[in-house]
Amino acid sequence: MEQKLESRYLIREQIGQGAFGLIYHALDEKNHREIAIKVWKAGSETEIFSHDSSPFLREEMIPGVVKIYDYFEKAGMNFLVMEYLPGGTLKQKLEMLRKQSSQRQLLELFRPVLEGLAFLHSEGLVHCDLSPDNLMFDEAGNLKLIDLGACRGKEIICDKKFMKEAYSAPEQYTAPDRIGPWTDVYGICAVLFETLTGEKPISSVRRIQKEEFRPVSFYTKTDRHIDQAIFQGLNLDIQQRYFSMELLLHALGYDTDSIRMLSGSTRYFWGQKWIQISGLGVGYHVEGRKQNRRILRRIGLGALCTVLAAGGFWAGDQWLQKHYPVQYFERKARKAKEQGIAKNDERLISSLDEDYETILKKLEKYDPKIGEDLTEGMISCELTEEELLEWNIPGNTRRKMYLDKDSIQKVLFSQMGLDRIKNQIKTEKNSYPSVYRRVDDSYELLSNLSYSEEAYQVTTQSGDTENYKILYDPVDQRVICLRCSTTDPQRFRTFVETLLPVCCPEAYLTAEEIADLQKQMEESKEGRYIQVNLHSWLSVMGSVNESQETIEYSVTIAASNDGILY
Repeated sequence: MEQKLESRYLIREQIGQGAFGLIYHALDEKNHREIAIKVWKAGSETEIFSHDSSPFLREEMIPGVVKIYDYFEKAGMNFLVMEYLPGGTLKQKLEMLRKQSSQRQLLELFRPVLEGLAFLHSEGLVHCDLSPDNLMFDEAGNLKLIDLGACRGKEIICDKKFMKEAYSAPEQYTAPDRIGPWTDVYGICAVLFETLTGEKPISSVRRIQKEEFRPVSFYTKTDRHIDQAIFQGLNLDIQQRYFSMELLLHALGYDTDSIRMLSGSTRYFWGQKWIQISGLGVGYHVEGRKQNRRILRRIGLGALCTVLAAGGFWAGDQWLQKHYPVQYFERKARKAKEQGIAKNDERLISSLDEDYETILKKLEKYDPKIGEDLTEGMISCELTEEELLEWNIPGNTRRKMYLDKDSIQKVLFSQMGLDRIKNQIKTEKNSYPSVYRRVDDSYELLSNLSYSEEAYQVTTQSGDTENYKILYDPVDQRVICLRCSTTDPQRFRTFVETLLPVCCPEAYLTAEEIADLQKQMEESKEGRYIQVNLHSWLSVMGSVNESQETIEYSVTIAASNDGILY
């Protein structure tokens, strides 16, 4: 019997049953599209859908993952509105696909799924329930991951009801607190094993009991690197598996440029847990020497913090700042991120806000024209820094770094050795206040684009001149971007290597990648914008000075594309 939900979703028929609910075929009458709706009892399996920052409720499509359109609760039930996938499950089509497709074609089907899993891991989530019946085809024949209700964050233990004998990693049975991206690596490799061989892999429980496990090549002819990649992904020991989907894709012979920007966030969420589980994590990254050094420093820092806490928090805090500034402020930035300090950075003040009139009236005190009648267009207002501080509304047009100007300055001076040449530093400070009131359809918006700038012209001990700038919000003091200009290639590399993870703790570039970036600057002499990951940006340019003898390296670090343009 047809039933309409939310005055727009027309339910037609039941088409399936997932791990925790029923699935219906329906019609979205508002957007004129077929949809699927999963329905289950309220109070369970909702944490990844029921908060505003859920990665599944964003506008962009996640590759290889079923698109989620809407989520709501009604009459004691949860309703998840998602993309309709009419092509059936991988389980239903597996035998036919093996007969009609080459191994490379079969693996190519999985590429977007692996990239989608990489996205989930970069958001701090693990799927936990990978199997052929949780992979479905859309109308165009693209394979997509479904049953997202099984997804769990790093502090949430996966429920045993999601375990499936042939596909669940051993830690899901024996140590659920050790679940991470490597758990999904095991699950998807188990699915790949069955796809290529037609045989389900022996369960991890039976393998723990010493039952012999044979590789893909025992059942069918396959390329050696594919055989080894799947075999390693199915290793019972977590530390012998791949840390991430990026590494699995690399081992399978795929280019990973499309997901490289996610690697920093993945390490941010899961790196420490990996180290705790697998000791030093040797070999989990193809370019992991630098990463291992950073992890060792962090492990040492954690032990050091424990010791210092016994002798007094304040004294220990000051000692860490002085002797280990990079580790201290990197840790401080990660903590600020966890507290959600950046969540309102790009939230414009709207006439829909309850306190809009109060905020506008206070602004009129400094510039009466800002309160004039506005039916269209825009009114600008320029305040002094003192007036901005009194108005007390932070900038709201771009994402900022997690740390304030003083914190970034301390790391900059320490790591670039500027604290040793203070008598040769010229400091200049400027402010650029700018507030706009404008109309957008039927709403009014207040945009605060104001920023302050602190510039340092440095004469190094070798007689060279370097320039640094910190652009920051004068109200909350958080940094918008950090700039460096130097003719010393080693100084350029040091700046990027040490300041990037402090300014943007999700970011990660290896020494080899930074050296390659330097080489490109020297060869092209053209500016480039580089998105390291979702919240980490670089602007780089190499230019030849007037004497045509030396190259000046200019680099800007920012937490957003807008921030990089200042």
